[in-house]
Amino acid sequence: SAHDGMPPLWPRGPRWPEDNELLNSIVANLGEGGAGIVSMMRMGMLNNVLDQRQLDARYRHMSHLVSQIDAGEVASSREWSRRLLEPVGFGTRGVVDALGGDATTSNAKTFQVTYARSGCMVCVPDSDWSPPADLPPTLCDICQSPTTHECGLCGEAYCSRECMRSAWHSKGGSHRTICEQIFETSSGLAATLTRMEMAQVLTQEEMTIAWGAAKRAQSEIAREKAAALERSRERA
Repeated sequence: SAHDGMPPLWPRGPRWPEDNELLNSIVANLGEGGAGIVSMMRMGMLNNVLDQRQLDARYRHMSHLVSQIDAGEVASSREWSRRLLEPVGFGTRGVVDALGGDATTSNAKTFQVTYARSGCMVCVPDSDWSPPADLPPTLCDICQSPTTHECGLCGEAYCSRECMRSAWHSKGGSHRTICEQIFETSSGLAATLTRMEMAQVLTQEEMTIAWGAAKRAQSEIAREKAAALERSRERA
């Protein structure tokens, strides 16, 4: 972890989950250590992480579809399943019954929230879904600002380490708990692969900022200046 006890905040999400050539390059650069990673991958230790990234991406697409529908439009769960779940490759089996049947009507946003809480969210196997080109940026989980940055462990979107810190130290430590669970589930494999990818493509300055060291350096400089000013006052 960084000096503040948190994971890195990468400027973008990793590409190795969708780019096998890049993944192979990362593993090859690990030399003998790469054999252990290949073995862990074959054991399916990345499956949960990859599945979660797929769910997050498709849910973001679903949110985009919802944003284009008038908030006053009301429809049945079956109709929303057709218009909101099928286009993003979410399974629809059992959804209508789980959400109250055809008699239950709501607007698109209410349907989305209810669906997310229903426990029915699942990606259709072998779906040919891919994110549309006009998908808007992810929003920071704290301040809702558009951002490409994400936590180096769980992939949650944060626009800055300040917002990330707010979630990390929130009551109940929800972000920290999620990170620890994901790290344990994949034995840190996903985080390691992402860190290796970023080391290949980011500059040293970008890596420093991602780990929060730049902010620490600035604060140290500020303290040194304040101490120097205080000493000069004492001499005066």
